This record gives sequence, C-alpha cells and structure tokens, in this order.
Amino acid sequence: MGQWFGKGEEMGLPGLPVPAEKRHSVLQAPEFEPAAILQIEIGRPLPNEAPVSKETGRTYRRALVLVLLHMRPLGVIELWAEGDGITTDQLACGIWEQLGPQINAHLREDGLPPVSLLGPAGLPSTSNPPCLAGRESFLLASAPLVSVVIPTYNRPRQVVALVHSILASDYPPSRYEVIVVDNAPARNDLAGRIAEQFPDRSQVHYVHEYRAGSSHARNRGLACARGDIVVFADDDELVDEHWLTEMVRGFNASEDVVCVTGLIIPMEAETRAQGWFEQFGGYCKQQCARRLFNLTDHRAPTPLYPYSLGVFGSGGSMAFRRSTLLEIGGFDLALGPATPTLGGEDVDAMLRVILAGYSLLYEPAAIVRHPPYREYGQLKRQIQGYGTGLTACLFKNMVGKPRPLLDFMRKLPRALLFAFSSRSPHHAGKQAGYPKELTWLELRGLVYGPLAYLRSRRRLAHITPLHVPAEYREPEVAAASVVKESVGWSSGSQISRWVSYVGNVLGELYRSARLAGSRLGTRLHTDSLLRNSVYVMASSALTAGSGYLYWIIAAHIYPEHDVGLASALIGTMMLCATLANLGIGPSLIQVLPRRQNGAAWSVTLNAVFLTGMVSSLFIGSIAAVVLPFVAPRFVEVSNHGGYALVLIAGAPMLALAALLDSTFTAERAAGNMLTRTMAFALLRVPLLVTPILLGRMDALLICVSWILAALGSVITGVLLISRLGRTYRLVWRGILAQVRSMLSLVAGHQFISLGALAPVYLMPVLVVARQSFAQNAYFYTSWQVGSLFFMVSPSVATALLAEGSNTPGSVLRKARSSLVIIAALLCPAMLVAFLGGHLILSTFGPKYSLHGYTLLTVLVLSAIPDAITNVYVSVLRVRKRLVWAALLNIGMAAIALAGAWILLPHMGIIGAGWAWLIAQTAGTLAVLGHIAVARRRYHIDERRHMWAAGADRLRILLIVDPCSAGEAMRLAPYVSMIRRQRPHSHITLVTNEDALAGFDRLLDIDRVVKSNIYVDRPYTRVRVRMCQALRWLGLVRQLGFGYDLVITFYWSGFLQHTLAYTVGNRRRI
Repeated sequence: MGQWFGKGEEMGLPGLPVPAEKRHSVLQAPEFEPAAILQIEIGRPLPNEAPVSKETGRTYRRALVLVLLHMRPLGVIELWAEGDGITTDQLACGIWEQLGPQINAHLREDGLPPVSLLGPAGLPSTSNPPCLAGRESFLLASAPLVSVVIPTYNRPRQVVALVHSILASDYPPSRYEVIVVDNAPARNDLAGRIAEQFPDRSQVHYVHEYRAGSSHARNRGLACARGDIVVFADDDELVDEHWLTEMVRGFNASEDVVCVTGLIIPMEAETRAQGWFEQFGGYCKQQCARRLFNLTDHRAPTPLYPYSLGVFGSGGSMAFRRSTLLEIGGFDLALGPATPTLGGEDVDAMLRVILAGYSLLYEPAAIVRHPPYREYGQLKRQIQGYGTGLTACLFKNMVGKPRPLLDFMRKLPRALLFAFSSRSPHHAGKQAGYPKELTWLELRGLVYGPLAYLRSRRRLAHITPLHVPAEYREPEVAAASVVKESVGWSSGSQISRWVSYVGNVLGELYRSARLAGSRLGTRLHTDSLLRNSVYVMASSALTAGSGYLYWIIAAHIYPEHDVGLASALIGTMMLCATLANLGIGPSLIQVLPRRQNGAAWSVTLNAVFLTGMVSSLFIGSIAAVVLPFVAPRFVEVSNHGGYALVLIAGAPMLALAALLDSTFTAERAAGNMLTRTMAFALLRVPLLVTPILLGRMDALLICVSWILAALGSVITGVLLISRLGRTYRLVWRGILAQVRSMLSLVAGHQFISLGALAPVYLMPVLVVARQSFAQNAYFYTSWQVGSLFFMVSPSVATALLAEGSNTPGSVLRKARSSLVIIAALLCPAMLVAFLGGHLILSTFGPKYSLHGYTLLTVLVLSAIPDAITNVYVSVLRVRKRLVWAALLNIGMAAIALAGAWILLPHMGIIGAGWAWLIAQTAGTLAVLGHIAVARRRYHIDERRHMWAAGADRLRILLIVDPCSAGEAMRLAPYVSMIRRQRPHSHITLVTNEDALAGFDRLLDIDRVVKSNIYVDRPYTRVRVRMCQALRWLGLVRQLGFGYDLVITFYWSGFLQHTLAYTVGNRRRI
C-alpha cells in the first residue's frame, strides 16, 4: 500500500513528538492551505483512506504526492480534494493525468506493456520487474563496505530516530557501519542513548568532536570511516528503506563517479513558512530525473555551470568514495554551520569533485525526508545562510586559481541575467505572496559570503591537528585517516602565497592573451570589415606615435625658433592636403570598387590622383602667398623662397599619400596602408638627423625631411598598388570626363567632411576667444586625449564605406557589425578613462588633471553617440544620400560650436564638452528618427505592394476603439468588403463594449476581442493612466503578435496606434 507521512510516528519510527508551542504557527494564514505529503507506490494498490492531520484531526484538502513505480520516483504532483478529502479515484486520476507518459516510459524500460489508464488497484506485476531484480542482484553480489556518517549537534531524539531508519534498510547489515559524530558532547547524553537503544548493534559507533562546526564533525567521521564509500546524512532526517542501497548503486553508473546525491523531500507542509521554503526551491531541486554531471559531455543547462551549485544536490544526502574525498582535502573547515559562512561545506566538496575531473551522479531513488523549519524567523536565517554559503564557496574556489576565476567572470553576466529573470527556475515557483524580505535576505547573504569566508579563515589561523582515537580503529587505519585540515589555501609564508598567486594570474592572462590573439587572427583573415578597421586604426595610431617621437627628437636637436617655424609650416601643409582631399578620398572609396580591372580602374585612380594633386597644389600656393599677410611672423616665408617652395610642394605630396591610403581602403587592403605608414614613420627620423652630419640645422631642413619621408612613403604606396591585382597602368585618356562625372559626388563628400572636421579645428579657437590661453591649455590636453576615442568610430566607418561600396546590399548587416566592433573597442578604453583619467592627465601636470578630468569624462561619454552618427553617415554615403549626411554633420557642427560659444562663459571649459555631447546626442536622435521614418515608409510601400499583388491568407487586425453602436453599423460594410477581397484571411476585431451591438450581426469576423482601455470611473489622472497601461498590456497579451495588416480608424488615439505597432509584424505592418 502507499503511505503518507508528516511525522516520525506515522512511519513506525520511535519518538519525534512535536512540541506543543510549535503545533500552531502564527504564520498559518487563512489563505494558506496545509498539504499532506504522500509517497505512493503505484505498483501496488493505492491507499483507500484520505490523509488526516494528526495535529488538528481534519482531513487534508491538498496533497503533494511523490509517485513511485517499482520503487523508482516518477515525479512530484500536487492534488486538491474535490470534496471532504482526497479519494482513491481522485488520486489515481490525478497521477495518470500528470504522469501518464512517465509511467509508460518506465514500463517500456522494464520490458512491460504500456497501459492506458491507472486505477485504484495500481499496476501490480505478476513477475519481478528488471529494475527490482537489478537491485536484488547488486545486494547479493557486490555490496561494498559502507560508512554512514551522521554529524549531530544537540539533537539526541532525532539522531536515534535516524539511526533506526538506517538500520531498517535493506542493505546487508554486515556491509555497513553507522558513525554518529557528536558535536556537542557536553550538552547531552547521546552516547548513553545510543548504547541504550542499540545494545546489540555492533555497527553503530559513537565519536565525539569538541570543535564546533559541521565540517569538523564530517572530517572526524571521514577519518574514522572504514568503508570504501562514505555516506553523509543530517541528524534531523529520516531515510527510506532503499536509500542506502540506491546511494551505493549510483557509483556503478560510471567508472569516474565518485560522488552520489539523493532526493530530499519535505516531511511536512503545515505552515506558511514551510510553503515559502518549497517556493524558494525546497529540498526537491532536481525533482525525479537521474542526472550525471561532469566537465565534458554531461553538463547542466545553466549559464553558470559548473558553478551553479544547486543542481548537484544537497549535503543531507550525499556519498563519496573515501579515497577521492581524502584526495581533494575533505570538507573545508571555514565553511559550514558554526562558522561565519553559515553553510556551503557540502556543495564545496561537490564542486571540487567536478573541478577535479570526476563525475557526480544525482540518484532520485535514494529518498530522504527532511523537516522544513516551521517558523518564519528560522526560515529567514536559513535563506540568508544559503546565500552566504553559496558565494563563500564560490569565492573560496576562485581565490588563487586564475583559470576558474576567468571562466566564472566570463559566464557571470549571462548567468546574472538568467538568475534575475522571471523565467529562471529559481523564481518560477515563487508565487505572488512570496515575501520580498526573503529575497533581500538571500541577496544580502550573497553579498556577505566572500567577507564571511575571509573572517572564517582568520578564525582558523591556529587549529589543532585532527586526532583519531587509537582505540577506535586499527593502527593502520588510524594512520591513514588523517584529513587535510587546510583547504583552499596553500601552506607557506604569506609572501610565497602571493608570489604563487601573481604567477598563476600572469600565466593565465598570458594563455588567455594567446588564445584571444589566435581567435583575432582567424577573424582578421575572414572578416574584411574588422581587418580594414584594425589596419586603419593602427595606421592612425602609428602616425600619431611616430609624429610624437619625431617632434621630441627635433626639440632636442634644433633651436626652438626653427622647431616652431617648421611645425607651423608642416601643419599648414597638412591642412592644405586635408582641405584638398575632404571630398576626393571618400569619393574614391565609393567609386573605385565598382570599376572593372584594367583601363576603367586605372582611369578612375589617375583622375583622382590628378584632382587631388592639382587642388592641393592650388591651396598650397594660396597659403604660401596669403600666410605672410595674415600672420606677420611668417614673413620669412616670403623672404626665403625655399619655404614657399616647400609649402607648395609638400601639400600635393601629403595629399597623394592620403589618396593612396583611400585606395587601399577602397580595395579592402588596408594592410598596405599600414605598410605605407610604417615607411613614412621609419624615414622621418633618419632624414631629420641627417642634416646634423652636414653641419647645417634650420627650419627648412626639418620641412624637407618631412617631405622626403612623405615622398618615400608615396613611392612605397605606388609599388604596393600592384599587389591589388587590378592591373594598374598610366592611362590618361578619359581622365577629364571621369573628373567631370565625379564633381557632384566630390562636392557632397566635401560638405560632409567639413561638417565633421569643423568642430575639431574651431573648438580650441572658441575656448581661447571665450576663456583664456591657460584654460585652452587644459582644454586642449583633454581634447587630444579624448580624440583617441574619436579615432575608433571614424576608422570603422571608413572601413564600412569600403565594404558598402564593394557589396551595397550588405551595408545594413555590416553597419550592425561595425557597431559591435566599435563597442568591443570602446568599452574597455572608456573604462580605463573613467578609472585612470586623473592619472593620464596628471602626466601633463597636476593642474591639468584638476581642470580637465570632468571634461575628459564628458568627451568619453560623447564617443557613444558619435559612433552611431559616424556609422549612419557611412550608410548614407553608400546609398548616395549625401545631402542628408551633409545636413546631419553640418547641423551637429553648428550645435556644437553655438553651444560652446554660449556655455563657455558660464561653465568654463566643461561647457565645450557639454556642447559637444549635446550635439552628438541630437545627431543620434535625428538618426533614430530618420530610421523610424524610413522603416515606416518601407513597411507601407511593402504592404501596398502585397495588397496590390493579391496576397492571401493574411492576419488582419481591425482596431475600432472608442466607437459607438451607430458608427459600428456604418463600418460593418467596410469589414465585409475586406472579407470579399481576402476570403481566406483571418480577421480579428478589437472594439469597445458599446460597439459590439453594431458588430454582433456581422459574420465576417473570425475573432472579436473586447477592449476596455478607456477608464470612465472618477479616478485621478495618474491612476487612470496606470489602469490604461495595465489594460493595454493585457490586450497585447490577449492578441499576440505577428499581424500582417493592422488598420486603425481615424478616431483611434495614441494607445491604439501604439498597439498596432506592437502586435503588427514589423516587416509587414
């Protein structure tokens, strides 16, 4: 027969009376329904009596049923009585409805025919099923010696009852021993009780352990154990008669299984606190599915595995191979009850078993019953202890072990999203009345766990070694039973520990860097967008770094006057080349990939080179003439013809070098761009030092060295063109026609680039005009450091323009990839800037850090919207929507410059940063708005095309709310017309209650959903909006998603239009 249990007496076990003061809990609220805990073996006739509470004498209306077939658990179900109590018929019907497939699956495994119904007579078998025969053969043939260890603290009655239940096991009595480890020997007479209750039982032993703590008691029992397998049970549990057999049989599941855990079910569910504990997770975490866990092919489907410790089982029913448990160090003395960590010693041992490469088996056929705490105060302490023990265990296994730490940190973000999601198994069972206090206590314990472990380790600084009584064991066993006392911390001095830890961290970082480098190399070979982006950024960084080194050397060799004049002239040359190439470079990137190899490609390239050189030569000539008149200090340029010649010749050379870089980027071969930049960097310094050997040093030679280095890099770039495989040759016929055809394109790109560069050059001028030179010094240093962040998105955007020009159809997909690349590069750099910005700016001086850190923070934040606008401008360039791109960049430049002009006198240099951030944010909002409008137009055009093409079988949603009955009657013919045009479409109507009368005779509607969004009661405005929002969400859930056509009528409001965009198919609304 099946049995039910709620106390020890009902199981035929001696004495577990419930104290009178605990028989009626204050938490037993009227809405909480106590439940009977039933254990039903359906291989025998079902019990025919309704379960009755022996505390109150009333019949249970609710039951939690553990269903077994041939002593194998199938599942746990919940049943409610339809009358005064749960009858046998209701029990059989409920079991079959919820576990019918599991029943037939078990019968097929045993080679028995499946059934179609479960009756009160159960499923008796005429022969011994194979699963039971396997258990019997195991007991007869290969039952190993087992030691059952029971650590206890001041619970003599419960321990005696537990030992009785173990001795009632079907395991051979000569093949196991029971070791009771008393952790409070001075408070009770447990030794006398055991001697009195079990005088003839030689396998029951009593051992005392004076050091408080579950880990001390478990290690004491482990040291005294003689069995090959050591099984642990809590002192307040009661075990099933097959528990010990199934725990030991679990080790035969696989050769590498060294740990087995069992199913723990509640002994009662009488109070609300016990109900909340089961909602929290209870003891039955794994339910009734047998699971194998390891690091290879048997992994739990949780994001944090193997650090999701709750999936392994609980310490109230666990077994280890004694040799393996000794090998991993036993139980950590810093974990467990009676320590600041309050628990975690059991799951820590299981985790170390998994991390050591062994397997762990969860065996639900090993059933243990545990009494949950009845009082709410006890439950609070238990929940907080679970959280503290969990993170203390994880912290202990991370410290000094870089590889698990990095693995854990890699999995942590996704695990946190999973853990705090309502879909998480940890939260799925929590009902509406679950106290938030318990959740906060759990989080509090999780936060406190690492600190608790450190406090516990400090307390264990001086621990006496474990002593095993010699009279209890044979000498050889006693000598082999010493357990490692210190777990998780290596011996030796503090310095040696930290040196070892730092070495492990550096080694793991090196291995991680090598792995990341190999993955990045593979990605660079396959992803041209990433490859071009990296090479463009590397070229920019190399140019800046080599220029910094170049001017440091020049400042140490040449006089200050010559360095100042040369830097001004070189800056003027670079500005002339930049102004000449603003539109030509992007035009080349956009046009060149579409040209065929040979003459067409060569004509385009030669036309661009000629245009860039002529325009830069023209701008350089104007600069050579105008510069002495604008700045009288440049009179040397007019007096010395060499300076004018250098200025006129240098601008075309730099322009040609930039156009070569654009050529390589357009052909998605930016590696050649990096090679040309390296040649430029390597030539500059030797050419700068060469005049010293000739005994002459002046500003002209500095400029000449720069120009000759540029000439060498241009020659290198021209030689690299042949590596593109486009058969370049000098073709001059058709160049003028090609130039004329590109004029409009160049003009558009010119305005786009002007809008992007204007704030970069003019912002320092505004700071000088509105503040002072000293303030500009602080501003310019932060601006230059922030420009490192603004280098990332333009480089990726340039690579995106090249990708889109080669494959225009994939530009949107590439744009999303570009944002991912930018985010991956920006996020670590932004974190470094936030944390180390003071240190970076302090290299210029303490005042720079004091005045510029806030500005640097604002500039770093503006890199996010700046990336969005740069990527979108590249998309517009690919699609040749140059007017929109120019308006976007010029508009942002105007907002930034005007905002800086207004904010600088009131806020100081931080005002320029806020103006820049506001401009970039406004540009991002404009981008998002433009995308929304474009998507809406696309969806409308697509829907019109589908309607005109006669697409059938559409899901159509009509929103008519608010609407009167008369208006509904006038709309009815229109609905009928839609049905005639689309006879096979599914039409859903959303309308208010008044309009239902007008639509009630309309037979063309497949589904009618009543809407009550509008609230007519005299509520406050805030409450009305809240009610409308809740009803809107309920309507969305009722309608579902994916409608092909959504029609809202002219009197529909904001809520209805929002509803249409929410439930409609985004591609076909």
